[in-house]
Parts: sequence; structure tokens; C-alpha cells
Amino acid sequence: MVLFGFIGVVIMLGPTIGPHEYYAAVVGLAAGFFTANATTFVKKLGMLHEPETRIIFYLVLVGAICGLIGTFLTGGFHPWSVKGALYILGLCICATGGQFCLTRAFSRGNLVLSSSLQYTVILFSTILGEILFLEPATFPVLCGMLIIVFSGLMSSYFVRRENKFLKEKAKTSQSKTA
Repeated sequence: MVLFGFIGVVIMLGPTIGPHEYYAAVVGLAAGFFTANATTFVKKLGMLHEPETRIIFYLVLVGAICGLIGTFLTGGFHPWSVKGALYILGLCICATGGQFCLTRAFSRGNLVLSSSLQYTVILFSTILGEILFLEPATFPVLCGMLIIVFSGLMSSYFVRRENKFLKEKAKTSQSKTA
């Protein structure tokens, strides 16, 4: 279902790239790859009962190091305005809260369900784009949104069905041993 949701995202975004955009495309694909790896590690650390604050600390540390490398590769720092600094502060506060929620979902919850539902970020950003910036939602965008919603619903259904099966299996194995 995660792959099905990703197909919905691809349909919504309708990527077309030219030769001058290959570098950006590789950066985007690398970001997706490393995000998938980080998600897997967060799940493993959660299974080992590592505290969320420690997990987030190291995610932020690695992200800051990568960000600094990217900053120096693209020309270094630029002066900030007060307005820009306030925007960045708000972004940091919201991102930290979101990261706590994602870390808890990925470390304690079902990885497939959390991954599928994470695609709804694109759905909500499209709706906000329609409301705030008057960006029209085209037919492929609406189709992609429906695929994402369907993927999330099906993931939820399959997770519930699997949990029910595992509970019944545990119940029957306990009654056999008793």
C-alpha cells in the first residue's frame, strides 16, 4: 500500500524534468532514500525502547551536519532579516513538534500504516494551496489524491486485520498451553 500511495503522489506531482534539473532530481531521490532509511532505524530504535528525545536528538544532529555541508556547497550563509528569522523560528518550532509526532508514530506504531498515512501531507498541502493561493486542482491531482486516500484506508484495514489475526492466534496458543 505504501507503493500504491507513492504512485498517487507521482500522479499528483506529474514530474517532468529536463537535463538542467537532473541534479535537483538526484537530491530529491537521495532525500527520499535517506528518509526511508531513517524511518527504518527509528522503528528499530523504538522496538529497543530508546527514548524519543534521544532518537530526535541524533536525527537533528545528522540533519544539521548535512544542512551545513549543503550550505557550504551552495555558497555559504546569507544575512537574515528580522522577518526571515521569525519565519525560520516558527518553522523550527513546528518542525520539532512534527518530528516528535512522527518519531512516536514510527517507533511505537505500525510502520506500513504510518508510512501510508504520511502521504496525506501532500493531500493537505494541495488543499491549502487551493484555499490560500488559489492554485487550481487539476484532474490528475484529484486522481492522485483519491489514490492516496484509498491507500491510507486500505493500509489501515490490513493492519487491523493483521492485528485481529495475531490476537486470535495468541489466544488459541494460550488456550492450548493451559
